[in-house]
Parts: sequence; C-alpha cells; structure tokens
Amino acid sequence: MIYSDHASQFGLDPDIVNQRRELLSKALNGRGLDTHEIVEATTIAETLGIQFVGDPPTVCATPARRWKMHRVLSALLRGRRVSGRDLEMIVDHLTLLFLLCRPLLSCLNHVYDFMAACYTQKRRLWKSVLHELRIARGLLIFARRDLDRPWHPSALMVDASLSGYS
Repeated sequence: MIYSDHASQFGLDPDIVNQRRELLSKALNGRGLDTHEIVEATTIAETLGIQFVGDPPTVCATPARRWKMHRVLSALLRGRRVSGRDLEMIVDHLTLLFLLCRPLLSCLNHVYDFMAACYTQKRRLWKSVLHELRIARGLLIFARRDLDRPWHPSALMVDASLSGYS
C-alpha cells in the first residue's frame, strides 16, 4: 500500500511553485492517491503546527502549537509522574520545534538518560530533567528560522564519532 501525506512546495516564484504543485498532484492522482486541500502559492501558510511567513521569510511554530507545548511542559514541571516512553513523545515534539533553531537542542541532555532508565516505569522526573525542561519551556519563543539570513558559500561536515565514522 502506498501512502502520502502533507506535501508542501517552497520557492521564490509563485508561478513555478504552482506549476510544481500541479505536477506533483497529477503524479499522485495518477497512482490512485487523491490530493485534497490544495492551496495556491501564498506568502503565508500553515501545516502540521508550523507557520511559514513570506515577508520577511520565516518559519516558526504556530502560536497554538507553541502554547500547547508550554502547557505540556508546565504540567511536567508540576511533578507529574511519567515514564520514559511518555517523556519520549513529548521530547519528540519539542525536538521538531527546536530543529528550527538547532542550538536550542543543546539544553537537553538528562532527559535522554531519564528516558532510557525509566522507559516503562512511571517515575517523578529527576531534578536535572526538571531543570532542562524549565529551560526548554523558556526557549520555545526562539524556535524559529529566518530564511533570508545569509548562507556561507562553503559547506562543512564534521563527525563526532571517536572512531572517525559511525
């Protein structure tokens, strides 16, 4: 079974974006995958709780998604007992938001240790985890990307593996 969901096209020329969207829709429809909720090229769009604004070009969480994450983190900070599996689902959503501004991910460390140590048992969060989640909640507003920032002409890749490859 073939499944496709949420296709978005981005570009600087609305005519080209619409043209590519039409080509993709025809290809999917030709394979029996009906497309729906088709939107013409626009400078403001929203999908999966992420907002795209065109002037200046910015990507960020929708206010509703950011507020929902704030409420979830606040509930955890009040001392709810959770399993590592429960925390993993929350951290997955938080990671998606923080990928918009990757340095924000650096506030998370002990959450991963907690998830591994308490994956199936509900426990009170460790103080170190509470501290990280409090910081993450405060950083939510910075989870955004300005798309018109300058790019460096050279790409750089590094590997953190001790053996030189992973």
